[in-house]
This record gives sequence, C-alpha cells and structure tokens, in this order.
Amino acid sequence: MQIGEKFGPHGDLKALYYTYLSLTLLSFFLWWMVPGLLLSISRGSVGGVYLLGIMFGVLVPCALFAIYWINRYFSSISFLLTEDGLVIEKGVWWKRKSYVCYNRVTNTDITQGPISRAFGLARVSVQTAGYSSYPGTSQSRPEAVIFGIKNFRQVNEMIQGFIRRMRPIAVEAGVETVSADTEILILEELKRIRESLEKRG
Repeated sequence: MQIGEKFGPHGDLKALYYTYLSLTLLSFFLWWMVPGLLLSISRGSVGGVYLLGIMFGVLVPCALFAIYWINRYFSSISFLLTEDGLVIEKGVWWKRKSYVCYNRVTNTDITQGPISRAFGLARVSVQTAGYSSYPGTSQSRPEAVIFGIKNFRQVNEMIQGFIRRMRPIAVEAGVETVSADTEILILEELKRIRESLEKRG
C-alpha cells in the first residue's frame, strides 16, 4: 500500500458479514420457527404450519436482500491515505465521503471482535478533538473508521507517522492551539503597540 493509492477492505469482510447474517438467521430459526413447529406438531394444528410458512416466506426475501446489500456495500467502500489526511467513501444509496486532517487527530485505536479476529480483520478508529460522543455516554465517537482490513497495523503506523510529522491544531475539545508563526506575529504587534504608547506617554 502506497500513499495516495486507494484501497478497500479485504475480501474476507464479505465472509464476515455472511457469518453475521447466518448467525442472525440461525437465532431467528431457533427462537421462533422451531418452537412454533414443535407446538403445531404437538397440538396437531394446521394453523401453526401456515404461520411457519408465512414466517419462512418473509425470512427468505429478507435474507436475499441482505446478501444483495452486503455485495453492494462492500463494493462502495474505499480508503485513501494522503500526505494531509485520510478519505473514506462508502454507501449504497446514500453515499458518504469523510475527510479527516491528520493535524486534528488526537488518537487512533485498533479494534477486533472475536469473530473478526478469526478472519484476521480489524478496524482502525481515528478520533479528533471536539468530535461528538455517543448519545448518553462520555465515550468519544471516532470521526473516521478504516475497517475490514488485514494490514491494520501497517495502516495505523502510517497514520501515526503522519500525525507525528504534522503540528496538531486541537488538543482539547473546542480548543485550538496557536501556531508558532502566529505567536511571533502577535508578539511583534504587541511590541509595536507598546512602542506607540510609550511615544505618546
């Protein structure tokens, strides 16, 4: 992976999403369809079989739609690391393009769930100062997330390298630091004001 080269998530991200879908369908089947089937058999009721047929008829189209959406969503994801910041694009119907400058980044985190770890996938979350937190919590929400990648350590090190080379703009929520050049200009202006006041006084 090179600077300025677009890249996407690893192909195993689709396998991860299919795993989540399979677990969801399995839990639905075990919690609703199996008890309903057993109840209809024990009571000899035909209504239970009809109900299961309706549920199955709803479940299959939903599963097919989910498979369609996973493929479209996977194709829409792209990441780009530039010299100044990172760009993330994604979205099936509503396209979203996020740009984060490195000099606003406060920290990065690597996250792996138990299932994603089995696929060797992780996400790199990028947080900036002053960005909103999750509703009802004090935990800050990442402004950008590079997810579904296997070279997450390399990506995290690249972002950290860019951050170290750039002067940070913000260090606290809503507070921006003043650059050294700006400080020099302010001092020179204050000196001129003092000299002018001394001449008048």
